[in-house]
Amino acid sequence: IGHTLGSSHGGSRITRYANPDFDDARVIPATYELWRTLEAETGETLLKLTGGLFLGPADEEFMVESIKALEANGYSYQPLDRAALAASFPQFNPPVGWTGFYQAESGILAASNCVAAMARQAVAHGATLREECKVTSVTPADGGVTLTLADGEEIGAAQVIITAGPWAPHFLRDLVAWPVPLQVTRQQVAYFAVEDPARYSAERCPIYIFTAEPHCYGFPIWEKPGHIKVALEMLDSTTDPDQPRVVDQENVTALSAVIREHFRGVHPTPVQIDTCLYTETANRNFVIDRHPEHPQILLAAGFSGRGFKFTIGIGRLLADLVLSAPGTYDSHFWSPKYGLARFAV
Repeated sequence: IGHTLGSSHGGSRITRYANPDFDDARVIPATYELWRTLEAETGETLLKLTGGLFLGPADEEFMVESIKALEANGYSYQPLDRAALAASFPQFNPPVGWTGFYQAESGILAASNCVAAMARQAVAHGATLREECKVTSVTPADGGVTLTLADGEEIGAAQVIITAGPWAPHFLRDLVAWPVPLQVTRQQVAYFAVEDPARYSAERCPIYIFTAEPHCYGFPIWEKPGHIKVALEMLDSTTDPDQPRVVDQENVTALSAVIREHFRGVHPTPVQIDTCLYTETANRNFVIDRHPEHPQILLAAGFSGRGFKFTIGIGRLLADLVLSAPGTYDSHFWSPKYGLARFAV
């Protein structure tokens, strides 16, 4: 728990009401309720609302569909023309012709702290946590499941949930009769020093997403005093999760150019670069379902670099599936788009 080789480590992840998919936008308020409950139980601050700034051409798909989903769900937002952007958020210099909108219920999840808090609460409620324990196979057996570990130990279970992140394809290849196309990509984030920390503080600077080229996203000062964290996604950089993590210098150069052109008062040379992985589906919709032939095995994968904001809701969804009869999907967090059958040939 807390390793840095997957997709769930680090001090910050964006969460937001603004999503181009209606169902994704619909469930976010319920995740906030669950995060606040976890905060009350643990005494930790896990969710910080900063507001969110979304920048792009007015007719860009993310902008158009996110506004539709906000309105359909009854969420408020504030449209911003070029003059309003300059007046309210002078930190940014978006491309000519862009507009934006501000949505207050957006912010930061303290990712590593969230994972640690959930793990501690699981143990407090009776779970046994076994770390550094490699599972080599998951086998249906007599209506249950047998897990085989690297040292030869076998563990029997009535049901199993597989959430293996970038290693999920290894298990899916052996378990599912048809291909489940998951692509693991290398990603990195960079930290840049700012000239005026007050301007980029979480009280004055929201999380921000450039929804069109250059497609960057980032945070106010949060993890590293005096520095903002910004990233350019690399969706074509496929990799093997067991290979060493190597910094992509072309991405660093491109990101520095974005900082130089579109951010005010930020030094364009990063002082720190961190790496992580995405596990993506073609349309970036998650895979969450029971095994089609062995419903005692549940699968959750393909969170496509946008799953952390839903994490606590996905946990509730998986618990709901475990506790309900096969074939039923009676959970607030379920969406048919998650189904495994969509890949059947």
